[in-house]
Amino acid sequence: MTANLKNKNVILTGASGGIGHAIAGKLAAEHMNLILLGGNHIEKLNDTAAIVKQQSSCTVMPGDLTSPEFIAESIQK
Repeated sequence: MTANLKNKNVILTGASGGIGHAIAGKLAAEHMNLILLGGNHIEKLNDTAAIVKQQSSCTVMPGDLTSPEFIAESIQK
């Protein structure tokens, strides 16, 4: 990536899946702060978080992405 993205905050949905996992790794390499959202696949989210935490900070938030309350909570955090 060409822009300086260090310490920018990112909410990444689908972080427990293959594409989301790969994107999380790329964003972590840019030292961005990630909030990893995903369904109730906590093990997969934690796998992604372990990769991210090697280079950046992250928060894991499993939940229902169709729930307005969950989305509002994620944004607030």
